[in-house]
Amino acid sequence: MSSARKYEPLPGSERKPVAGAHPIGNVGPNETFEITVRVRPRAPQAQAALLKQMESQPPAERQYLSREQFLQKFGADAADLRKVADYARQSGLTVVNTDSAQRNVVVRGTAQALTKAFPTELKLYDSAAGRFRGHTGAVQVPEKLKGVVEAVFGFDDPPQARPRVDKPGT
Repeated sequence: MSSARKYEPLPGSERKPVAGAHPIGNVGPNETFEITVRVRPRAPQAQAALLKQMESQPPAERQYLSREQFLQKFGADAADLRKVADYARQSGLTVVNTDSAQRNVVVRGTAQALTKAFPTELKLYDSAAGRFRGHTGAVQVPEKLKGVVEAVFGFDDPPQARPRVDKPGT
């Protein structure tokens, strides 16, 4: 019996290098960072039907759900969060947080452990905005999490826009 894991590309996770950025090397295998794994909502068809129904009604006639009601109907299933958290721990990652309302499992690990658990090509890039970590191609998820995981965020850390403050007299 083979212990090799089988993986599937996560639809919508494909990335191309950022325009104007140039790869300058590999991310250090011991660099530690966090990624967020988003899981499917509970009853997505019911959520779509509710939204469609609400769109057809004037706002004053709509029956809005409380935050607790929304979480109970459409938050992440605890079993899905547990599957992802268990897989992360088995992969040598630390589970930082799970959130049913946001449908997220946040995990921390080294670049080597993270890309082994969720295979993708990870590089360091340089651009006019600065250096950053980024992935190309699709993020892979293990077959046992196919359909459970909707997205994986955090492999990329591109420079963010910074507010510009003009000093008086400049």
